[in-house]
Amino acid sequence: MNNYYELIYLIKNLKVSAEGTFFDFAISPHKDVLEIFLNTEAEDEALRLIFSTNPKETALFLDAYRPPKKSNVIEFFKEIEEQKIVNTELAHHDRLVYFYFENKDYLLFKLFSSNPNAYLVRNEKIVDAFKNPDDVVGTSPPEPYSPSFSDEVNPEAKPKNQITKLNPLLPRNLIPALVDQHGVTGMSPDEVKEFVAWITEELKTNPHPRVLVTGETSLWSKNVLNIETDEAFKTINNAIRHAYRNAVHTRRLHQGRQQVLHVLERSLSKKESQLEQLHQADKSLD
Repeated sequence: MNNYYELIYLIKNLKVSAEGTFFDFAISPHKDVLEIFLNTEAEDEALRLIFSTNPKETALFLDAYRPPKKSNVIEFFKEIEEQKIVNTELAHHDRLVYFYFENKDYLLFKLFSSNPNAYLVRNEKIVDAFKNPDDVVGTSPPEPYSPSFSDEVNPEAKPKNQITKLNPLLPRNLIPALVDQHGVTGMSPDEVKEFVAWITEELKTNPHPRVLVTGETSLWSKNVLNIETDEAFKTINNAIRHAYRNAVHTRRLHQGRQQVLHVLERSLSKKESQLEQLHQADKSLD
């Protein structure tokens, strides 16, 4: 979720829906989840901005308002309460998202690595953070890093590496399927260049936001990426929201299953121990 090209379209969604809203408050209703409540001038149009910092479920998206969890929650970024969002931006060639406020402060969302985070920045210094604030307060915020794009294809390299050298911003999790579908292994270097130019242009100009049956999000149509669609959407925001909810649901089901199995294993072990004790007692009577 939230690869670079998806973030391009997400920013377009945010510019329509989030710019002009006011930061109300932010809480963490669950581990690794930040919920930011945004108010509009119309009282019945409040929004929630959801940010997941779980490395396996990193996601940023807008969701409809629902009453906040009130017990056992911590509030974040109180310094910008009632501040108006005046601009949203995506870093050049990097997964850093900026929310600029009327008082010149900004929230920076880092959506990559093993430690995604949200930072409150004032005068180019971090003044607060969602995760581990003591480690970063007073330091400079993360700087965008633009990867290098190669103009040449190494014919000895693996197809996936050929593609990512030409465009390192492509969603790497989907490249193996593209390689198989389009026979990239048998392409010449010039054909690989043409192929990468085509799939990149499709992302830029012909998006088809959808969630695949694999649970992954994609902007490619089935003509480009022939993986079955679980559900198609009008906006990437809604596709990310759907994929994130499914991922969380699946994880919780797995955790619940593991807990039940653990209880059953303990119960079985206890019963086996009791049977063994009865067996030993029977033997002592012989």
